[in-house]
Amino acid sequence: INCVDAPGKYTAKDINYNFVEKACDGYTKILALGYFPSNALTKLNIKHFMLPHPSGLNRLLNNPEYIINELSRCKRYLKC
Repeated sequence: INCVDAPGKYTAKDINYNFVEKACDGYTKILALGYFPSNALTKLNIKHFMLPHPSGLNRLLNNPEYIINELSRCKRYLKC
């Protein structure tokens, strides 16, 4: 799901916290793609695992070793 209801530029004040909280209810494993949704989930005290956002601007994803390590960490999180 998206944390913000409308497309375009947004800030943390645009997050629909009620929607995010209800959407996560009942799930035991939550993945956040990037810092923005991770911060929203943290504010709601929802346990989650953050993966880097798959944006072309994210230079971390240019490093194959970084990708392998992050995916390994994610797999361990999902197995817990």
